[in-house]
Amino acid sequence: MATISTLLATGGLALDILGAAIIALPDIPRAKLILWSAVVRRGLNRMEGTGIREGERGYGQLKKILEAHYNVEFPPDVWAMRVGFYTMSKYGYETVYLFTDPDDEDKQVALGKDLGLDVDYRVVKKGLQTRLDRQQAFIRGAGFLLLGTGFISQIVARLIV
Repeated sequence: MATISTLLATGGLALDILGAAIIALPDIPRAKLILWSAVVRRGLNRMEGTGIREGERGYGQLKKILEAHYNVEFPPDVWAMRVGFYTMSKYGYETVYLFTDPDDEDKQVALGKDLGLDVDYRVVKKGLQTRLDRQQAFIRGAGFLLLGTGFISQIVARLIV
């Protein structure tokens, strides 16, 4: 009986350590380089700031997400993206601008006007933020599940003795 309780206690402790590590995973700086949600969030911040160029971390993921959300394939010569305010409409709205000529940075395509899509970027961002938050919550939830399983395993080990 002592060996079973020892195995349960040791296994429970290992699950606790693993669960705690998974809960902390989204906050670890090195993990932010590989977690999908962290990479996309970083690319989103860059795109909304100074813009994001092809080859930078998060560019490919953002391009796929925007193409899927707007249900359009970007022109093949797109090399950078940024968010800007489109004022040529009656009320103005935020849209994503695609840069299509590396030699002429003024040559850009607005998703809202030039590609015939009137979806305000703020709507897209809200949906994307929800998706990113949901993935982070899933990761943390898996960690809490492991943590709880480890605690229960240790309690059972203590009751067996």
